[in-house]
Amino acid sequence: MKVWRALLWKEGREELPKVLVGLGLCAVVVALRQNAEFNGEFVRDFEGWIMSFIVVCGVALGMGLVAKESSKGTLSFLSGKPLSVVEVLLPKYVVGAVALLVLAAGAWVTVYVDLEGLASKGFSIYSGGGAWYPSVKRIVEEVGYVNMLLVSLMSGLIAYSVIFACSTVADHPLKGAALGTLLLIVLVPSAYNVLKYFPALEPFFSPDPGISFRGTVVRIVGDPWGYLVRLGATAVVMAAGVAISIALLRRFRGVSIGWKPIVIGWLALIAFIIAMDMTSEPRPPRPRPLSVLTPEEGAYLDLAVVGDRGYMATEGGLAVVDLRDPTKPELLAAVEVPQWLMSRVAVVDSLVYLLGQRKGLPADSLGIAVFSLGDPAHPVFKGYRIIGDDIEKFWGWDRCGEGLILSGRWGDKLGIVSFALDAEGLPARADELVVEELPEGYKDDFGGWWEHKLSMHVHNERIWVGYRDGFLAVDARNLGELQETVRVDMGDYNSEYDSHKSRPIAREGNTLYVRRYWPGDLVAFDITDPNRPREIGYWFFDAKNTIKIIDDWVYSTAGNGLFVDRLTDYHAYEDMGYWQVPDELRSSSSISRNWKRLHLVRDHFYTLIGRSLIVFSPEQIKGGRL
Repeated sequence: MKVWRALLWKEGREELPKVLVGLGLCAVVVALRQNAEFNGEFVRDFEGWIMSFIVVCGVALGMGLVAKESSKGTLSFLSGKPLSVVEVLLPKYVVGAVALLVLAAGAWVTVYVDLEGLASKGFSIYSGGGAWYPSVKRIVEEVGYVNMLLVSLMSGLIAYSVIFACSTVADHPLKGAALGTLLLIVLVPSAYNVLKYFPALEPFFSPDPGISFRGTVVRIVGDPWGYLVRLGATAVVMAAGVAISIALLRRFRGVSIGWKPIVIGWLALIAFIIAMDMTSEPRPPRPRPLSVLTPEEGAYLDLAVVGDRGYMATEGGLAVVDLRDPTKPELLAAVEVPQWLMSRVAVVDSLVYLLGQRKGLPADSLGIAVFSLGDPAHPVFKGYRIIGDDIEKFWGWDRCGEGLILSGRWGDKLGIVSFALDAEGLPARADELVVEELPEGYKDDFGGWWEHKLSMHVHNERIWVGYRDGFLAVDARNLGELQETVRVDMGDYNSEYDSHKSRPIAREGNTLYVRRYWPGDLVAFDITDPNRPREIGYWFFDAKNTIKIIDDWVYSTAGNGLFVDRLTDYHAYEDMGYWQVPDELRSSSSISRNWKRLHLVRDHFYTLIGRSLIVFSPEQIKGGRL
């Protein structure tokens, strides 16, 4: 024990200057965070800086612990008869690992010393570079200092262990660093390729805590098994590093690698990367939509499908399309109504209901225009109803039983409004149900592009509504008396919801799929009893705003096409590719129209992207990728 204490004291004294320099840098960062401009940059990417700092510290500590003894000629003496190789290396390794722990602890102190400063940026601030920055104060508080430290240590300890092992065959610290870095560049990507065959483990081995990217640290800390796997893997790598170091020193005692093989190794790696880049075949072009229907003027704004007919809201009225031939949708009719600006469409039996603004004085009014479909090729304007000026925003608009349902905002309340139909088929406001109230001081960003809103899925006379904290079910059998039957809190670890301001919901049979924003899961609920939703599974999947799920295949629309993913075992999913929409069909306004619906008709998907009706064929992906 005396020998061990002496060696630990010796190594600790020699590594102390490095530790003091690192802690000094941390102290400088803490002081600089008092400057608002520096603090803003720090909050934007502090996890990236901390991870880089920990890895660099691991390299700096590992490169010299053994190599410096070789360069001074004392390694052979120490590992001779007075001491064994194990007795020489273990104290060095332990001191270096403890020093790395101290430096990592100091790095995270720079974050936790001023938690209020983390709230300096949020989703209400839009950067000049065009990126949204999440508010991380809550997640950092809830994860906790110790968890954040332990999760982030993995990358640093792996780098430290590899560099330490390489330094046992080097007579200069730079040789150990150069050789170890070369091995890390080769081994780390190889390890992640191997992990692809173990989908149950892959999510727990992110190289960074993932605060800004779907909260990897939340997934790790929230799953005790995953936490143990990550810590256990780190311990295995550390043990392997020590064992390899001992074996190398025993086998090559007194022998040092020269610069020549190291330089050759680096040149070979660079040549391999260049050769792979030059010989790789270009990615084949993405498959295009099966067919496209674009109006001569204006745009198609919303789509409802009944049987083989599609009904689309246009800026000035209604368009009717025959969908029997997916390769060539046929426009049957296009009707314009003066003084109307339409937005949404719903169909009840032989009547079409268009929701929009009726232009007038002193101001425009929200109303519902009604068309009769006695002859689908010749829809007839039947009349309209003004539904009041209290509804400031509206999103969902759909048939519900024998009436209509709207999701929207009035005053500081978000909720749903039902409409019953009279004998003539004209709608009348029947009831409303408040889902949530807006936070005090709420303000829309950029004129409503990122407005706080609800998502809604209607099935027969049951309405599922996604809101800030979770989702709820509404019994709408009596449109004059909407009844909330159940409310489920999704338990998001952090309110990243604020970036999207809606919670997508999809349904397949008796399964409801709801997005959990942190750490980015798609959660399945059994709704056989709709009054008692029961969570039955989840996937590490970032659900888009418009999704449809069929037999574990997930289809989601975006501004540039239709994305396809397949849900697999172990909470994982497989990216199957996407159909790409030609550039000329995209619209800069499509980002604000994420409420657009995705319909499956005769085994083909119909949706609106840009200003056009787009048709996709799932047959293109049967048995393979896009």
